[in-house]
Amino acid sequence: MKRLFRLKSLVNNFSHKGSIYDGVEVCWLVVYRDNWISSQEQLTNGYIKNSENPSYISEENLYELFSEEESNAFKEYIYGTHNKQECEIRETDAQIEIETWGYGDRALGHKEGFYRIDVNDSYNLPFVVWGYYDVTYAKDVSWLVYGVESIEMVLDKFGIAVTDINKLKTTIEDLKNNGLFVERHITIRERLTY
Repeated sequence: MKRLFRLKSLVNNFSHKGSIYDGVEVCWLVVYRDNWISSQEQLTNGYIKNSENPSYISEENLYELFSEEESNAFKEYIYGTHNKQECEIRETDAQIEIETWGYGDRALGHKEGFYRIDVNDSYNLPFVVWGYYDVTYAKDVSWLVYGVESIEMVLDKFGIAVTDINKLKTTIEDLKNNGLFVERHITIRERLTY
């Protein structure tokens, strides 16, 4: 039987609807390939394919899994083009996968989305991959990113070069922890009173 895999990455500095998050789990799925696994009938053998049967589950979940060759190629692509981003590969059990809904079958909520990695100019793989993500449990670090950008602009105005962004981020986090840099959201009413 053909071995199938699920891939996921833990991503920092991830943008979603105007906010920046750290610790976002991205679950990768294949959305298109020219040729599917030649032994696909072996994978679904014994499963009912009748949608009127209540135990029927779509085979689409299997199609979004990676073959061993695809998972290795995608892991190499991610590592090489996304700042040495790691990608975890886990072998799946086809019998369990066929009885669960895939990521591609989900109705997206406000904090979820699909990362269309295939639209990047550097994407050169012969199959199309998207990433499903949910920022519900990720850490919103928008204040830190925007704080770094603000301080970079101020330093640039004074002609001071920023050579170590990570050091600057650490300094801003320390300032916030000491109460010197406060995260604040201004409402429209507050803006009108100034």
